[in-house]
Amino acid sequence: MIVTSADRRSKAVSEISAMNNIDISSSVLSSAVDRRRMYVEAGKLGPDDAAVYAMTDFRRECPICIPPNRSIDEALEDMNRLGIHALLVTQPQDTTGHDEMIGLIISYRIQEHRASECQPLKPLRGCRNACTVGEIMTPWQELALVNYRSLQYLNVSEVYQMFQGTGLTHVVIVETHDDDSVIARGLISRSALASRLQDSNSVHAGQASQRGRFS
Repeated sequence: MIVTSADRRSKAVSEISAMNNIDISSSVLSSAVDRRRMYVEAGKLGPDDAAVYAMTDFRRECPICIPPNRSIDEALEDMNRLGIHALLVTQPQDTTGHDEMIGLIISYRIQEHRASECQPLKPLRGCRNACTVGEIMTPWQELALVNYRSLQYLNVSEVYQMFQGTGLTHVVIVETHDDDSVIARGLISRSALASRLQDSNSVHAGQASQRGRFS
């Protein structure tokens, strides 16, 4: 289980609460489950599919984590080897024994930092950087958060639209509990979402349909 930083829970809860009032019919979810299961299982997504299918669900797939004191070179090597673009930054939490999510590190941020540090003194390939993950990660309080309950009322087209023009590369999906704890439930990657969509034209068509339905 990945829990969020205890001293940032109140901020996370307030940010998530603002996303709860989403006026979208729950039929989007139920119809997508019935109509698109075969495509989803094959790794494909359509604009009307339930957004939960676009999420890497940490209840089904173990999240790939890294401690903040690892070097950014090691983090990038891990990402390249695993074919992913982001790692959860975690540290042990003494009170519960669970890992505590404190941030997210993405490959683009590492490459950007290495380029600025290494050039023009020497080629990037031969440059080893002592910078740690914790120094350049996106900290928890700056991450884009979406409540899992809200996600269940969105479709893929609407999530795709969330990424447009924002500069976001990932969205963290969280769950809140009665004790005010916040759990990292999953992750949605912009690049993975785009690659799983059958074609971009179908996304735009889905968005036009949404506008017509709610206007």
